[in-house]
Amino acid sequence: MKRKIFFIIFILITTNLIYAQYSLKYNVKSNIDNIGPIYGEETKNTGRITSLVFPKPIIIDSEYHIKSNLFEEIPDGTPLVNGKVLYSFKIKEGVFWDDGEPLTAEDFVFTFNVIRDPEVYCNNVYEKAEPIVDMVAVGNNVLNVTFNQQRKDNIGALTFSILPKHKFVDENNVAKTNLKPTDKFFTRKPVGLGMYKIKTLFSEYVALEINEDYFEPEDLPVFEDIEVEQSDEVAIIVDTFLGEKDCNFLPDAPITRIDEIASSADYDYLAYHEYSWQFMAFNLRKPIFQDINFRTAINLAINKYELNESIYHGEAKVITGPFPPGTPAYNDGYIELALRSIGDISSDENSPMINSTIVQARTLLMDSGYFDTNNDGFIEMDGENIVLKFLFKKGVSEDENLATSLINYFAEIGIDLIPEPVKDDVYHKRVYEDRDFDICLASFAFGTDPSVYTVFHSSSDRILGNNICGMHNAEIDEKLDEGRNKADRETKFQIYKKLHEMIAEQYPGVFLWEKPSYLAYDKEIEGINSNTVDPMNIFNYINKWKIAE
Repeated sequence: MKRKIFFIIFILITTNLIYAQYSLKYNVKSNIDNIGPIYGEETKNTGRITSLVFPKPIIIDSEYHIKSNLFEEIPDGTPLVNGKVLYSFKIKEGVFWDDGEPLTAEDFVFTFNVIRDPEVYCNNVYEKAEPIVDMVAVGNNVLNVTFNQQRKDNIGALTFSILPKHKFVDENNVAKTNLKPTDKFFTRKPVGLGMYKIKTLFSEYVALEINEDYFEPEDLPVFEDIEVEQSDEVAIIVDTFLGEKDCNFLPDAPITRIDEIASSADYDYLAYHEYSWQFMAFNLRKPIFQDINFRTAINLAINKYELNESIYHGEAKVITGPFPPGTPAYNDGYIELALRSIGDISSDENSPMINSTIVQARTLLMDSGYFDTNNDGFIEMDGENIVLKFLFKKGVSEDENLATSLINYFAEIGIDLIPEPVKDDVYHKRVYEDRDFDICLASFAFGTDPSVYTVFHSSSDRILGNNICGMHNAEIDEKLDEGRNKADRETKFQIYKKLHEMIAEQYPGVFLWEKPSYLAYDKEIEGINSNTVDPMNIFNYINKWKIAE
């Protein structure tokens, strides 16, 4: 009996010791690759982890406030005779990489040169750094940065993460032959200077541990460890969250399980909107999509408001163009063709207004020479029924429901739509490498500058480029270039509003919505609310979350 009591006490003590570490554990669907600067910001999952290991020199929050992070302060710029402006930044003292080496100005210069290397191709980071003309290290702690225009907003270019130069070159500044940024070696064992450091890293599992040498120790979170594990199915991820106390965090809860999570005594959730939108991209490289009447007809046939109600219970924000709602870039005054022609769309499928959009769509298709000559319900091109394949990532219930509904909308105008759900790696290869799709479901997330340059500029229509539509429009290119070269935000956002209209009028796809995101968590985690979850990265305010006592 005494032995049994001792065993129980031992279990309780051991359990309390383990729990006292306050681990944050969650699962994700996609593999966990490329942690670190340059490549680590390409996807949402890796971007979240990267942000914990690699703080940015300058922080711009969702309210567009600029804050210095790795520098002592934001200095005043010195105008140069050529219209450029020079800023001299002093790096904070006591900032060390987690291998003990100090952060120096040379690390910034090295990173900047890597970003500009044509062999290191990453749209997200390159675009951030483009306003920078030059970087020069003045000793170890001073960094001189020359920007291409005399605007303080250009400082926002310094929101990319920094590489530790000493991991890539030896003490004689000679490149280590087995270490190349282009080989992405660094993502396998990254050395950072953030509040966390990498403990274990595989493509299916990553463990972070608190960085006790973090330069802002008062900002360290309560979680000693963060563990992220990859699972193949969303259903398995949710079941793991609801069924195991070890898994206490669910960053991307599907809407189909929200009621179940809300009814649980142990869990709660927060609904929020990220700076992103979802888009049915047409492959404009295909001859049929070069016809704007064909593209417009598809847009007329799809009732996004009805889809929003059936899939997201009306909680998604339906969009009319390619900028995130809630940002100054979004053109609230622009009304797309379907709404211009018929007014507000009713959700009643028998509504004459809905029927009128179908009539307009069919008329456009006939004007382009598409007819149903054999009366089988489908229009033809060169004597063959028009069959389009709709590519999307497998395992996301909302996307699967969308595909099912789209079949009916396309059938209304005589087009046979074939859904093709595929795994993440297959999707990436077919969309970004092979450009092998008719229509694909894509999502784009944005930072504080919601530029769509890489999404629609013709120069981005290359292998691994974000211009998956293959859009080539000289007027839009010119406007995108203008927006990219304007440094002050007010002017930039006015250009973006015009771009919203110009791109939407070309119908390179169907702009759907900014869908709601759901963050589910164990109720023992306190402090998660709309003020401590940044739309651009849920971990930006992790230091404000607490554990219930």
